[in-house]
Amino acid sequence: MSARLEAARLEAVSARAALLADVAAVKQRLAPARIMGDAVDTVRLRGAAIAADATDAVRARPAVAGGALSLALLMLLRRPIARWRRRRRDVQSEALPADVAPFDATPAAPASLHHDLPDTDGAYRPMEKTA
Repeated sequence: MSARLEAARLEAVSARAALLADVAAVKQRLAPARIMGDAVDTVRLRGAAIAADATDAVRARPAVAGGALSLALLMLLRRPIARWRRRRRDVQSEALPADVAPFDATPAAPASLHHDLPDTDGAYRPMEKTA
């Protein structure tokens, strides 16, 4: 019986050592620094893949990429642009005399340009002179 008891004791010691080794391995894998390092590596690899795909897409369609970039910049800068235009309008309206409307910069067309007007069918006919 002592041999069986000794074998059981050795088996318990071996199981305990295996359990402690497993616990140490789990602790190491669940350490915050290890998790953070794995996450950073994953993000770095995926970011590199996305950047490579984006580079290929820009090389394939540069006009579309330029338009998308312009649209993104306009969306980001819409408030500063609106503020700049508002300030510019306010400064211009303060500089004008009271009897001049701001932004009335479209000159009237000379009378010689009004002699032909499109008719309902789209043809241009001379305008009749009124007395």
